[in-house]
Amino acid sequence: MTDRESLDFYNQVETKRRQVMEQRSSMMSGSVDEEVDWTKYEPPEALQKLPNITSETIIAVVQSSLVNIKNQIQAEQLRAQEQQSVVLEEAEAEAAAAAAEAENGKSKERASPDGIKRWVDPRRPAALPTPPSSIDFTHPPLDMKPQRRSRFGISRILRHVRGNSETSKSETHSSSHALTRSTPLHTRIPASTDLPPTPFTQSIYKRFVKPPSPGSAPQGEQQQQHQQQVECVSCFDDVPKKDAVKAVCHHYCRDCFARLIRTAVDNEAQWPPKCCLNPVPFRTIAKYAPRDLLASYRLRAEEFGTPIESRLYCPQPDCGAWIRKTSSRHDAATRTATCSACGHAACTMCRGAAHPADESCPQDRDTLLADRLAEEEGWRRCARCGVLVEHREACQHMTCRCGAEFCYVCGSAWRTCACTLAHLTEYKGRAAARRAERAAEEEAEMGELAEALRLVAEFEREEERKEEVRREEARRRREERRRREAEERVRREEARRAEMARKYEELRGTLAKLEELQRMVLDYGHDREMEGLAARAAEEKAKLAGEQDVEKREIRADAAAKVAERGKLFDGEYAVRVAWEKQLEGEYERIVSLFWSDKVDGPPIAREAVRVFRRQNDRHMDEWLEWKNGEMEKMRYLLDDEVAVREELMENSRRRLGERLEGEQAQAGWKQRAERRWFELVVEERKRLLAEVEVVERENGGEDDSPASGSGVSLESEGGWETEDEFDDFGDFEVDIER
Repeated sequence: MTDRESLDFYNQVETKRRQVMEQRSSMMSGSVDEEVDWTKYEPPEALQKLPNITSETIIAVVQSSLVNIKNQIQAEQLRAQEQQSVVLEEAEAEAAAAAAEAENGKSKERASPDGIKRWVDPRRPAALPTPPSSIDFTHPPLDMKPQRRSRFGISRILRHVRGNSETSKSETHSSSHALTRSTPLHTRIPASTDLPPTPFTQSIYKRFVKPPSPGSAPQGEQQQQHQQQVECVSCFDDVPKKDAVKAVCHHYCRDCFARLIRTAVDNEAQWPPKCCLNPVPFRTIAKYAPRDLLASYRLRAEEFGTPIESRLYCPQPDCGAWIRKTSSRHDAATRTATCSACGHAACTMCRGAAHPADESCPQDRDTLLADRLAEEEGWRRCARCGVLVEHREACQHMTCRCGAEFCYVCGSAWRTCACTLAHLTEYKGRAAARRAERAAEEEAEMGELAEALRLVAEFEREEERKEEVRREEARRRREERRRREAEERVRREEARRAEMARKYEELRGTLAKLEELQRMVLDYGHDREMEGLAARAAEEKAKLAGEQDVEKREIRADAAAKVAERGKLFDGEYAVRVAWEKQLEGEYERIVSLFWSDKVDGPPIAREAVRVFRRQNDRHMDEWLEWKNGEMEKMRYLLDDEVAVREELMENSRRRLGERLEGEQAQAGWKQRAERRWFELVVEERKRLLAEVEVVERENGGEDDSPASGSGVSLESEGGWETEDEFDDFGDFEVDIER
């Protein structure tokens, strides 16, 4: 494929990508299903089902498409929040500007002392910089008593953590300047000022400020007491200034200052004592440190002032003291030093224990070479100072520059041996023989070295000639190999592009089949969901109807039972009343007949009286019967009303159940529409990602990946992705996607 064809293909892919992005933007903006906010719903599970999919490219595209859509949703939400915050800030700024403008309009009109409002030019400066409302004369302006702060206050700790940086100073200055604008006038006056009061302030103080009480201290003394209190930078305690130690930039109490010096003396990493990375001057230490600590400080100053490579410590494990470099402790002749603490000697060369007098330090290479040369030349060492001495002429009597006298033949002190001139001649002859033998050996070694150098030069010339021949042959072979590799690259590139086109055509087909399968699974799941909701709704309605029918029968049966029971009570009462009335009538008839039995026309009168009594009883009985019927009717009405109320409640329950089921169906419908929107967006995102992968692989090349292996391009907007084979059971669906 030529470069022109690659460019055309790239332009086609970019055009398709822009179309997909515009379509997705229009879908995400809410042009479809305006009443459903699909971003509040999770993506459907069908989008994550990958049956029989082994291609890493397809798996990566499927996983990355979901991640990208979620990231875009989050970006849109953040953008909307930022726009809302910007709108709120603009509204607040407009409101503040309007309030400031209104305040400025009011300030232009000021009241004069005589009560007449006068117009004041806003360009004219005010007489006082502070508004009258901010002046507070209830307290004296200079009565500022020092307040004892908490030792471990969070604000003080944070202030010390911030330190004395310029940023903190600038922040403190800006915050204090901001507070000044909203602080009463008397708190703005500094604690110590040398400016004399004006006549105006004197008159104001005389009128409004109360004089201090006789028992209170003057303000100047209070300020002086406040100024004499300083804070220790280490323990944060307030201490009198006269008892504090002023270091380079902070104050310390005596204990903390001694602890600072002792820490530096005990630990070389903390040396010298510092305050905010600034060394504490020696005069301050000498003035405030205790005597024993000052003595330790002087010794440590001398020790730590010596370079560490020049220091010598006692080699004894139980001592380890520093050995000062003084003439009385160091012996240059024997190269030893004596510890002043324990008296042990140390070697100044190897820094270990001192060696015997007749042995040299193994690490003193120069001394070993000098001893070897002295043995070959016949030199002797002075028994006192150890310096080498060479014999030129005269006898064996030698006198060193240190004043020591010794025999040159045996090295003993003078006049303690029996050596003669013959012994001296023999000793010097043996030294001359050793010198001649050494010269002969050196001459032989030089001859052998010259011959070896000649052979090496000849060998190098031969090797250089052979290397030139090999380089020429290698250059010819490289050129030939490059030509063959270029031809092979062209052939492989053509084959790769053809294979890549075939592979991505198969991948697009696989993606289309996967889309069809997932859409079918999505529709099937939606259908099953709606059928389940309908079945559950019918079941709940039938169950509620059955329960309500049973409840109705129970309510009506209960009402009938209550009516029957009340009727039985009234029937019993009626029988009792009838019997009682009969008894009363009999008694009344007997009494009346007895009363009128001896009277003229008595029986008719008695019968009339009995008849009147019976009519009264009948009237009372009729009234009771009427009352009984009313009570029964009232009871029936109340029971019927209770039954009606219960039935109305049942009807409300049926209506609420219907509304709830309708709401669930509506929610399910919104969820299904949101999931369809998710599905469409994810499908378009998959197509775009697959096109981008194809462009990247086409332009950058790479290994020949089969459709099963896919490509190793990361597709997610943020982070990487991991592949994981999934084999899901779809129930009645058996799908075989051919690759």
